[in-house]
Amino acid sequence: MHELRRVLELQGPRPRIPRGTRRDRPRHGEGSMRPLLESDALAANLRRLAPYVSTALANAARFARRLHAEELTLEHLLCALLADEESALTQLVLFAFADPETIGHEITALAPGILVVTSERCVPFSPRAIGVLEGAREEACAREHAEVSPSHIAIRSVGALEPQIQRALTDAGWTPDGILAGDAFPPGALPPSGPLFRHYSKDARRALATSARVAHGLGRETISPGHLLLAALEAEGGLRERCGLTASRARMVLSGRDADPTPPSDAPISPDEALTSLLGGLPDGAGSEALLSWVLEQGPVELRGLFERQKVGSELLSRARGAFRDPEPPAPVQPGS
Repeated sequence: MHELRRVLELQGPRPRIPRGTRRDRPRHGEGSMRPLLESDALAANLRRLAPYVSTALANAARFARRLHAEELTLEHLLCALLADEESALTQLVLFAFADPETIGHEITALAPGILVVTSERCVPFSPRAIGVLEGAREEACAREHAEVSPSHIAIRSVGALEPQIQRALTDAGWTPDGILAGDAFPPGALPPSGPLFRHYSKDARRALATSARVAHGLGRETISPGHLLLAALEAEGGLRERCGLTASRARMVLSGRDADPTPPSDAPISPDEALTSLLGGLPDGAGSEALLSWVLEQGPVELRGLFERQKVGSELLSRARGAFRDPEPPAPVQPGS
């Protein structure tokens, strides 16, 4: 069972996917099934389905890891397919004069993971930023504060930055000693576990939304600890007074050093039961067209409605059935060639 740790309150109307996402997707033949947790059911399905499915699942696993999902789901797989302009599914969407990027972004908003979902974009947190968010809750819990505030986020954000950046922030005025002192934070018993954002204050949630805007404005694909710091300073006026640092000074210090270079986790990830069952029910040799057919006929209501709003329905699929094919796997290199 998934724990959806998204900033759901920030989700707005139908969003559009940021341009340029496809350039960073692995091309066909670059994927590997090693990222997926081995299972007999999955291995058996991959042997009888189209070879392209293995590549699509490997790309979906990378995407799921980037979102910090705990399991690989149908939503992750659909996003990976829509990000590949050569997949039959994407070609069918284009045949319907629909936008694969728009559909992909809407599906991302439904996918399990830890990310900020707004009306314009979905932005995941970087690996270090996840540590900041979890650490902010731990900080509030240890101090017996009732909720997580931008101040808790700011302290843990600075602690996650490189030492030279921390020193530069100190030179710019950063003084953390008195940030969490006094009675500005309501006391309470904050649980140390559970949904990550449940006990984030209204200001803290606003900071998370702002961090996505900051990351996007700086051309970053993930929210880093530096972006969280800037957002926290903007979200809570009293924080700037207590810590001695303004958002403008912090921005100057972080200029060109705001990104988190940490790669996503390479820990194994396995398909959830629903995706494993779906793959097991597809006919032999099936590829992304058959997957789309399943979604349109018996997939989750949200996904069916999403495709139908874009005029991608069963009638169109029946007219175009067999007209588009998934890429073939690369031919093996012959010795001496």
